[in-house]
Amino acid sequence: MIISKKTSAAPLPFAISHGTLIPMGFSSTLDDALSQSVEHAINMIAAMFEMPRQQVYLLLSAAIDFNVTQVVDITPKAFTV
Repeated sequence: MIISKKTSAAPLPFAISHGTLIPMGFSSTLDDALSQSVEHAINMIAAMFEMPRQQVYLLLSAAIDFNVTQVVDITPKAFTV
């Protein structure tokens, strides 16, 4: 399920799969899409667990994994797991 409701308090876009929240990034370059995905993950985890963004960043530096879904399209897409 992909959440796209503009009134959502969570950073958009993100998906839900088997109870897992998956932050996504879309941009004109792959680097920007990946950066956007990380930013969404940091914001989501910081809000959910009331953690400082710097602490979340350190946590994600050891625990984050990326998947690139559409590089050849006009808008590259990436998501964080």
